Amino acid sequence: MKTTTIISMKFLKLKRKLGLPHWQAVGLLESMWVFAMANAMAGDIGRHSNEDIATALEWAGDADQLIENLVATGWLDVHPDCRLSIHDWEEHCPNFVKGVMTRHGKTFVSSTLPSKLPSSLPSNLPSNLPSSLPEQATQSTLPSNLTLPNLTKPNLTGAGQEAPAHDLTTAWNFYARGSRPGNETFPKVIEVFAEALRRGMSPSVIAAAIEDPKRDRTEPLFLFSDRELRPQQRKGPAAPKSTEEILNLMSADPRQRDVLGVAYNGRN
Repeated sequence: MKTTTIISMKFLKLKRKLGLPHWQAVGLLESMWVFAMANAMAGDIGRHSNEDIATALEWAGDADQLIENLVATGWLDVHPDCRLSIHDWEEHCPNFVKGVMTRHGKTFVSSTLPSKLPSSLPSNLPSNLPSSLPEQATQSTLPSNLTLPNLTKPNLTGAGQEAPAHDLTTAWNFYARGSRPGNETFPKVIEVFAEALRRGMSPSVIAAAIEDPKRDRTEPLFLFSDRELRPQQRKGPAAPKSTEEILNLMSADPRQRDVLGVAYNGRN
């Protein structure tokens, strides 16, 4: 979960409405997103009943109340086709989910505004409402003292390694099988992937290693990290190419004489 999420008003409102401490609210949302990755990858979480969603999130309270509050605070959207969709799922879901959807030729569900207003409206509304919604507002259609806001989306993925490390952590948890070690917490996993990214590893390379169908999905993170994220640390110095090079190294660095002496004797 991004740091900006836990300080947003919608997150704080969800905590208040459900009466949850900080860590439980984080776990609830993360559990909902992980459930969607496996069971509603297009974001169409409403194809599952409220009871099923509550069961997946291990919510002990009333299922309808849970869903009602998730909708009221903007984490779920009411959808005309699938009943409920995860808010802005296509934009914020992990990259590996987008890759799976693209490879299978599937599309995300989205809540779009209708192109026209309903044909029948309540009788107490003004009679001069427009029959259709404007396609796009322009500066000329606004009063002279108003200007259009800048609707360009901010680039949140450029701030350090937080966004790709978060996506890789979500992918790791999605593919993990079996019980996990007690120290394999979400922040710890993020830290491991962020460190690998800081060393210059490509997110796509790490993601491919995580998704590798031949990988043992029950392996703990430290084994995966030693094999895939730190191969350069296991490589020792290059072997001497000649007897002359061995002798030069032996005279230059006395600490290596024992090791290089074995190589020298074996070569000669």
